[in-house]
Amino acid sequence: MDKMNTFNNTKPYQEILDVMERHGGTIKDRHGIDIRSRIKDLIRMLDVFSEFSICARDRQEPNGSTYYKISDHQDILLFGKDYNRTVAWLDEGEQPENEWLYCIGFPTGAYIFGQDYPTKTFNAFFNKLKSYGPRYCDSHNHSMYFSKENAAAVHKDFNLIMEEYRGIARKEILNSKADKIRKELAAIEGTVSQRPKEGLL
Repeated sequence: MDKMNTFNNTKPYQEILDVMERHGGTIKDRHGIDIRSRIKDLIRMLDVFSEFSICARDRQEPNGSTYYKISDHQDILLFGKDYNRTVAWLDEGEQPENEWLYCIGFPTGAYIFGQDYPTKTFNAFFNKLKSYGPRYCDSHNHSMYFSKENAAAVHKDFNLIMEEYRGIARKEILNSKADKIRKELAAIEGTVSQRPKEGLL
């Protein structure tokens, strides 16, 4: 069994749920404990991850039944009016309706690469992710949304792409600081060269 099937395997939860469906009422009446809804949420979450061909991480927890957090920048969410969830500022097209989407978002923009806000690198990074073909995009809020059909590829490459552009951002920041220092030195040298030399007055 491969890693995805191992982590997304619902069989043990389904077996527990089958037992709980038979005896859960008795346990709840006697002890005030009912974990059936919790198990159902776990099964639903793992089924959704499987539909996206994405491996649920170890100790992955459901955040309700329509939102599954993967990382600070990655989520799987159910969009539509019934869930009070829409794309804030669509680049084009209509809003998703009753649709699960794999979301990548950077609310702080280029700050993900540091306080120097390396815009050039961030834009290249964002465009690289966009090349994987999101179904919806919100460029204003630096977010993109992938369907079940093409989410797995960008998810698989996401961390590698992030690390690649972190390195590029560091170079951009260093080059920017070096340019600033060179300009400051040039300004100082220009000021010094314009001063009258001693003995010439």
